[in-house]
Amino acid sequence: MFWIALGIVLVINLICIVTMILLERKNAQSVLSWVLVMTFLPMIGFFLYCLIGNSLSIKTKKMIKDKGIRSKEFKEFVVNQKLGIDDDVLPLREVEYKHKQLIRQNLLMSHCALYQSNKIEIFTNGTDKINQLLQDIENATKSINICYYIFATDDVGLKVLDALIEKAKQGVEVNLLIDAVGSLKSNRKQFKKLVQAGGRFAEFFPPLFGFRLFNFKLNYRNHRKIVVIDNKIGYTGGINIRDDHMGKNDKLLPWTDIHIKIQGDAVIDLQKLFLGDWRFAYKRDDFDDENLRRFFEDPEIKGESGVQVVYSGPDEEEQQIKKSMIKMILSAKKSIILQTPYFVPDESFIEALKIASASGVDIKIITPKLPDKKVVYYTSLSYLRDIVSYGVKVYQREGFLHSKCLLIDNELCMIGTCNADIRSFKLNFEDACIIYDNVVAEELSQICENDLLQSTQIDKTWFCKLPRRIKVAKSFFRLFSALL
Repeated sequence: MFWIALGIVLVINLICIVTMILLERKNAQSVLSWVLVMTFLPMIGFFLYCLIGNSLSIKTKKMIKDKGIRSKEFKEFVVNQKLGIDDDVLPLREVEYKHKQLIRQNLLMSHCALYQSNKIEIFTNGTDKINQLLQDIENATKSINICYYIFATDDVGLKVLDALIEKAKQGVEVNLLIDAVGSLKSNRKQFKKLVQAGGRFAEFFPPLFGFRLFNFKLNYRNHRKIVVIDNKIGYTGGINIRDDHMGKNDKLLPWTDIHIKIQGDAVIDLQKLFLGDWRFAYKRDDFDDENLRRFFEDPEIKGESGVQVVYSGPDEEEQQIKKSMIKMILSAKKSIILQTPYFVPDESFIEALKIASASGVDIKIITPKLPDKKVVYYTSLSYLRDIVSYGVKVYQREGFLHSKCLLIDNELCMIGTCNADIRSFKLNFEDACIIYDNVVAEELSQICENDLLQSTQIDKTWFCKLPRRIKVAKSFFRLFSALL
């Protein structure tokens, strides 16, 4: 009986592996990781594959795409900008002209327009960001569209939720979207209060039958943090709505993060991105194309920052944010600063860093000193050890660094929700703002320099002195990097 059962398990595992290779077309690294899991943990491996290993179905991908905002006006706007770039007639400021190839790439590959009239405000701690957000919510008169990967029902979460409930009672349209996995521990009864007040609430990829751990799409998460208020104020970045992100977790102090507020025409694309996710998750009839016009107005000119809102997700064939980051890295002439809490990149990203370093570009990668997820931390050390060998400077900031930003030559930057890891590149729904503005880039440069002053550089000697158990752990967990 034992051998019969074992044979059945092995046959099932073999079928899964063949399916991965022939039908799902997973990359070699992912297939290798799953082969290892299924070989050493046959039964558990099969269960895990069913739970988190299967790709999004063609039907699901089509449903997500069909809900996207792709009106004729937006398409024409993008096409005209691309033609303007090609014919060299699109008015561009100096930094935009220097990086017009990046602008064209994003126009062509991800249909992301360039918006040139924006004011950018950077926040480096959760308290300042939440205080400003609460003020803007209080001043809202038309609508509040809000999406968070983590919307906890702790002190800060209930404070924001109370503000949303109050606005809903006043007649302001409030649409709240949370990720089912990221907000797993949140009390759903609290969100019902928003619905009772007249607001709307939805979960992205909700669990089956309301059982939170019974979710066959839990590997695909909406990691975006987007707020659009009155169609003219936008927020995005790394700060979730949770006490931890306000610096209230003693084990991860000091907490470092970056978030931005945008006022100007780029808010249009944050709005489009939110509404696409919302229409897919909410599944009601009152958000058809005609009714959506209420969320789009003639944009106000607020500043001179050029912005492209890029996005990626498992519903897209191309990993657009990663490709934008690689293009930015390869365009660097002098310096690159990358801040990321998790560094588990794929081969193409690593090669871009190697090429830039070999070309003489000064590259600094800032990661956290304290891990919040030890498995990912050990895996990151494995990749950072390789990068150090190629002349890249790696730093560990005191406490926990949650920032996701890329700074090129102190003139071009990207700030958003995307970590430098395979999960963010391929499995998560992410967004990021590429900002073409020397002034904003210089402000971000000062923030990074301050972080460097509170960081310790780690080199080959540091890695050699690591305890043996950590060396073994980082090598072992690297085998499963495609699954983290």
